[in-house]
Formats: sequence, structure tokens, C-alpha cells
Amino acid sequence: AFVDIGRTEGFRGYYRGLSVFAPRVAAASSTQLSTYDVVKARWMRWSELGDCITTHVVSSMLTGIVVTLAMQPFDFTAVRLMNQGSGEGALYSGPLDCLAKTVRTEGISGVYKGTLANYL
Repeated sequence: AFVDIGRTEGFRGYYRGLSVFAPRVAAASSTQLSTYDVVKARWMRWSELGDCITTHVVSSMLTGIVVTLAMQPFDFTAVRLMNQGSGEGALYSGPLDCLAKTVRTEGISGVYKGTLANYL
């Protein structure tokens, strides 16, 4: 596959979808950093368990849900862009076009296809 991509699409073919991965990392990191401490503090007040392993596991799992929901549109878009190929017959002109066409044809839930798999 590596040689075929280089032969048919050139050097740029190896970086198809990268324009979506940089914002994905930003969305994942910012939601993880801002959510974990808030969830942990609220869990400790609600459960009265204190700072124990259960608190860390619950906080991590809930934060994971938020991170997954934040980065799913980027993952979905990147996969669609990478799988479409380039040149003639490309379905999408870029990330925003991909999101707009998906929401128009499949609804907002179309963007969240595969969310459970991403979370697990």
C-alpha cells in the first residue's frame, strides 16, 4: 500500500487527512485537560470516597467519553478524506466540505458513526 500510494498520488498522498488530525489533537488534549480535574472533584464530593482508585477510574472513564465526543468529528472526517483518494472522483474538497455533505445527507448522527468503537 505504501508504494502504491507513492506511485499513484505522490509524496502528498502520504499526508492526506493530516489537516484534520492537528485540530483533533487540540480538541482531545483541551477537553481531557479541562475535564478530568472537574469530574474528579465533583465525583469526590458526590461519592464521598475521597482520592482513591475508584475515583481515578470513574474520572478517567467519564473524561474519556467527553474526549471521544470532542474528537469524533475530526476522526470521522479524517477517515473519509483518507479513504476517498485524490484527484478525479474525489467526493470532498476538504474537511469542512466533508462535514457539511455528511450532515446534509446523513444528519448529525452520521458524523458520530463509530463513536463507541473510538471510546472502547
